[in-house]
Amino acid sequence: DDDREFKLALQLDSVTYKLNKPEWGEADALAHGNATLHLPHAENGSFANPTLEGNIRLDRAVYKNTFSVDLGFGSISKISATLSSFFTKIRRTKPPVKKTAAKSRPLNISVHISDSQRDTVAILTNLASFPLTVDLWILGNSDHPLFRGDINNSGNGSIGLKDLFRFNLESFAISFQDVPWKRG
Repeated sequence: DDDREFKLALQLDSVTYKLNKPEWGEADALAHGNATLHLPHAENGSFANPTLEGNIRLDRAVYKNTFSVDLGFGSISKISATLSSFFTKIRRTKPPVKKTAAKSRPLNISVHISDSQRDTVAILTNLASFPLTVDLWILGNSDHPLFRGDINNSGNGSIGLKDLFRFNLESFAISFQDVPWKRG
């Protein structure tokens, strides 16, 4: 705490996450890092927005699932719809906020998420199997967050229907250049 702000610093030695939902699949993650919450004091009757800064390192993150696939003429359409449904569920919209007379100030965000070493992030399904490297920033504020960075395949893996056809996946990248996260 100083004259300008109250600062809360956190050292995150071990953060774990587990997902086990049959409709979504299984996932587990282990990470470490640090975070700092800055809560500015009022100056001359004016309030500044609070800020969350952080650096999160993924030590391990693995997603596993076996998608049900019916082979036939509409298989590609069904696979596409299944994947689209999965990503739509992950990107859940924010619940509606009740309108009130007073609104809190948005939280400024600057959080860096990266993997701690090559191949610590992996997707293992019957449709795709590959390791990833992650280097993402979440920026902006809680009302309008932005993504910046990239997710890359680390040089190997495959995509296709297990035991029927597989294509080697030598390169794969998703880049975000200040992309707004749509929330409803």
